[in-house]
Amino acid sequence: VKPNWSRAHAGLAGIFSSAGQLQQATDHFVAAVKEEHYEPQYRLDLGQVLHSRGLYDDEQKTYQTLVQDLGDHALAYSYWASSILAAYQVSISYRSYGKVPEDQIYLDQATKLYEQALLVDPQCGMCHGQFGDMYKDSHKVTKSIEHYIR
Repeated sequence: VKPNWSRAHAGLAGIFSSAGQLQQATDHFVAAVKEEHYEPQYRLDLGQVLHSRGLYDDEQKTYQTLVQDLGDHALAYSYWASSILAAYQVSISYRSYGKVPEDQIYLDQATKLYEQALLVDPQCGMCHGQFGDMYKDSHKVTKSIEHYIR
């Protein structure tokens, strides 16, 4: 791939990701972001690959940088919130949220990011779905339904 072909890098990254070759996917998404710095989708996709690799800190930095460099972006906030929850879920051996007081710290962080996502785009279906998932996983069914039916 020629170094300045961001779309080709992103395409290859998608193929590698689908094939489970996540390091190669990461490398190509990083190259795509370097070449097309102002394309948010490449960063969102990079974050998702980092998530699949369990690299939650790197994933969160990717979304944080996207917001810093490009401004408010609903999916960046929503994915960032989901990453915080996923990292915490791994640390608690996959039990449901809401079982111990420490859970509230992570739920509060995620809630603020989901709320920011919905301020940016109140109609973001993915954002409402992920926010609903958080409430469902923390046994707040009524709150989850409010987001699922929007």
